[in-house]
Amino acid sequence: MLTGMLAAENILGANHDLGIINVEQEYHEEMTLEAGEEAVFDKLLPGMFSRMDQLGMAIAVGSVCGAMIFLATLWLMIQGGVAKHYLQLLNQYFFGYGVTLKGAFIGLAYGFSWGFLFGWLFAYLRNFLMAYYIYRIKREAEMLTFRDLLDHF
Repeated sequence: MLTGMLAAENILGANHDLGIINVEQEYHEEMTLEAGEEAVFDKLLPGMFSRMDQLGMAIAVGSVCGAMIFLATLWLMIQGGVAKHYLQLLNQYFFGYGVTLKGAFIGLAYGFSWGFLFGWLFAYLRNFLMAYYIYRIKREAEMLTFRDLLDHF
């Protein structure tokens, strides 16, 4: 703040040397990790990048997808209208599907199956990429430590 105030006074015509302000060692901070802090860091890092439960994600996404198709089919079966014909086009992907009560259960099964597959795949790929990312971070830290060791020789 002192530097800013003196700089403002310089704009108004004063002649303060801003390079000599706060040059004492206590103002210059250097970050170092002590042995205990490194252990805490090693414990916190996996918690920040925790694994996603693949089965849980698969069941959740599958349930939501299946329920959406089921409820949309029931809603359009009751309401009717033009949208019924558009939803009927799902039978090109889901064999046996129709905008009927039977079709709603078939859509529920297909929606759950495909949602389960994509949910599991998403969680698997996310876990894999996070593990790879953590591996790269640790590998880079090891290489920096090794370079520091070589610099001392």
